[in-house]
Amino acid sequence: MRLALFASLSASLFAAACSDDGHDSARFTTATDVQLRRAIDAARFQDAGLMFEIAGALFGANAPGCPAVSTTGLVTTVTTDCTTENGWALSGKIVITNFGFDTEPARDLSQPSSIEAFDLRATRGNEFQTMDGKVEARLDGPTEDSGFRITASLDLADSSLTAHTDGVMACDAADQCHYEDAWIDVDTLGDATLDPAPFAGDTAKVTLRGQDTLVLDVHRDDQGCFTMTIDGAPRRLCESTLRAAPSVWRSILR
Repeated sequence: MRLALFASLSASLFAAACSDDGHDSARFTTATDVQLRRAIDAARFQDAGLMFEIAGALFGANAPGCPAVSTTGLVTTVTTDCTTENGWALSGKIVITNFGFDTEPARDLSQPSSIEAFDLRATRGNEFQTMDGKVEARLDGPTEDSGFRITASLDLADSSLTAHTDGVMACDAADQCHYEDAWIDVDTLGDATLDPAPFAGDTAKVTLRGQDTLVLDVHRDDQGCFTMTIDGAPRRLCESTLRAAPSVWRSILR
C-alpha cells in the first residue's frame, strides 16, 4: 500500500521544481554533517512521510488520555494541552481527514487525504519538538496504482534544527516521479530549490541548488551512506556520524 508506506518510500524519492522565489541561500560547501543530513531529509520529504505515519497510526481512533483522539465521520482530531506519561508537555492539535486506506472508516475516493498540524509542540526538559503545516495526498485514479500527488507545506523542528518542506511530489502509474515548485529551508543553513527532473530506478539523482549545487544519489551505498557531490567535489555521509531524522513524534503521540 503505497501511501501508507510513504515514509519508507521517501527514502528513495527525490527531486523537485525550481521556483521563481529565489530559494538559493544555502551554502552546502561549508555545511556541517548535521546541517547536510537535515537538508537531505527535507529534500526527501522525510517530514511529510512522518506525517503520514502519524495519520496511519491514529486515523479512525477514539481514545481518551494524552493526547486525546476522537473520530467523527472521516475526520480524526488529536487534542493535547496535557502531559504524557513519559513527561512530554503537549500543546496544539492535529486534524486527519479522509485517511482510511487500510483502516476504518474507509476513505472517500473522490476527495484528497490530508493531515494538518496546528502549532503542535512537545517539550520535556531541554528537549523540544514542533510541527506545523499540512500534507495532502490526491490520487490520479481509483487506486494508488493509478499514481498520486503529495502536496506539502510543513515546518518541523527538533532540539537542534528546524526545517521547512514545500512543494509537490507527483508519481505516475509507472512509478516515475517528479517534483513541482519544491524547495527546502534548514535553520542555520538556508534554503534551496529542488530540480524538477523526473526520476525512477536505482540510478536516480537529485539536485539541490543554493549558493552552490549539491547532486545527491537517491539510494544509499552498500554501507548505508549517502554519496553526493557539492560543486563537483565528492562528499559522503554515514549514519554513524549523524543524529537520526526527527521521529520522536511517533512515540509521543501513540
